[in-house]
Amino acid sequence: MSGTLGPQIRYGSIYAWYLVGASLDLIVTWFILFRGGIELNAIADWVIKTGGLPGLLLYKFATVSIVVVICEAVGAARPKTGRWLAWLAVAVSFFPVCFAAYQFATRK
Repeated sequence: MSGTLGPQIRYGSIYAWYLVGASLDLIVTWFILFRGGIELNAIADWVIKTGGLPGLLLYKFATVSIVVVICEAVGAARPKTGRWLAWLAVAVSFFPVCFAAYQFATRK
């Protein structure tokens, strides 16, 4: 027995970066909204308006979970494609964070 409770995940170190990006996205989003900004994602905007911060946390948890399940499912059949999808998720999760940082840095 290998000492694990179940099957190993394929791209754990990539998912760690994905979780960092997703967490920073949550923090930056809430900071922007707290300062009077708006949410540009229509689905996330609805979730925030109806569920507040708890709804946003649940929404982010659900989207992260779905992405990981997809990457694992694809990776089972096509490991390189699954890895590519995982890295794409990292890039997508960091995009709004970098965009917000740029906006803060260049605002007048």
